[in-house]
Amino acid sequence: MGISNGTYEILPAIGKAGSLAIDVHAAGTANGANVNSYGRNGTNAQKFYITEETTGKWSIRNINSGKYVDVSAAIAENRRNVQTWEDNDTRAQRWKITETGQTVVVDGITCPIVTIS
Repeated sequence: MGISNGTYEILPAIGKAGSLAIDVHAAGTANGANVNSYGRNGTNAQKFYITEETTGKWSIRNINSGKYVDVSAAIAENRRNVQTWEDNDTRAQRWKITETGQTVVVDGITCPIVTIS
């Protein structure tokens, strides 16, 4: 896989390449802080530790809060909120990361495009 454990910015494929990043709203540190897209600003609200777990899935933890990206109430349904929450070692905080085989150049660096689900 093109990614390994480390610190990343997660950039959506929409819009101009590298113009948006996944962001913890208002750099929130409380459980339930919303995760959304926002213009790239280089803050820790937009930086995440991505770690491969023993299950083969990945955890995504915000640097600023130390909280994990989490699907609200661990319910698999359309329009479910994505938030940050303290570690609870559940599937709501585990993600599948798959390479697409494509790349994009962001800030002069060639980056792999992956799907996170």
